[in-house]
Amino acid sequence: MGGSGAPPGAELATAPIPLAQPLLGEAEERAVVEVLRSGRLSLGPRVAKFEELFAARVGAGHASAVASGTAGLHLALRAVGVEDGDEVVTSPFSFVASANVTIYERARPVFADIDPVTLNLEPGAAAAALSERTRALLPVHIFGYPAEMPAFEALARRHRLAIVEDACEALGAVHADGVPVGARGHPAVFGFYANKQLTTGEMNRPPYQKDAGISALFEKAQAIYREIGKELKDVPLTGGGSDGNFTAALGIPTLDGLGADGKGAHAAYEQIYFSSLVPRTHLCARLLETLD
Repeated sequence: MGGSGAPPGAELATAPIPLAQPLLGEAEERAVVEVLRSGRLSLGPRVAKFEELFAARVGAGHASAVASGTAGLHLALRAVGVEDGDEVVTSPFSFVASANVTIYERARPVFADIDPVTLNLEPGAAAAALSERTRALLPVHIFGYPAEMPAFEALARRHRLAIVEDACEALGAVHADGVPVGARGHPAVFGFYANKQLTTGEMNRPPYQKDAGISALFEKAQAIYREIGKELKDVPLTGGGSDGNFTAALGIPTLDGLGADGKGAHAAYEQIYFSSLVPRTHLCARLLETLD
């Protein structure tokens, strides 16, 4: 099969579709330079400001800055009481941290099947995986698609289980009932690695709702976080235990423009994808003809 394979008159698209490309502009550059000139690269006022803005963005009462999604999930599981010998039901289709954080607490991750369409943990499969040792559910909002939280919440109520949400890929997602991911009252961890909707280079946020019980859980999580760094020498796989003024400064302007930038990124992706769709479809047809 010679030539490009494109139909006559068609323009073959050659622009790559990157796996991840942070959308950073002059506002982020100015914010980072301000912090560099201030000399306060670690803890500082930008951290508290970013926590406040992020909690408001997802509709939560509190948000706590930690070093990574792994550290956030580990902190959340410990805060809800997962201990040695417990079991945590979670998805097998996720980054390895979703399971590792359970092992850090000497508990056992139990994998249940996923929905073939959404690729999220399937509530019925999770229910079938419960045992007398199950302490928590850890659904993952894979690729930003919201998990079926009402079903998991009903399951948790029936069996008195805690819920921790891996929302590292789900900033801006909204459930079918209109509630934003991260605003349902459970610890939910969002990631800001370079391939996420918003990047600070790293640093992550577990948000908590503002009521008496959740506020107490938030305070407990903060206390645990202050102590957890002392244990890292005994937990070689876990993420670090620090956050910084520098990373928070990068996140604040990005968070402000998240909605507009997200639409721009979506439009750019659609243009690249659909411009290459016709010639690729033609190439597939030609290939099938040769196989016949």
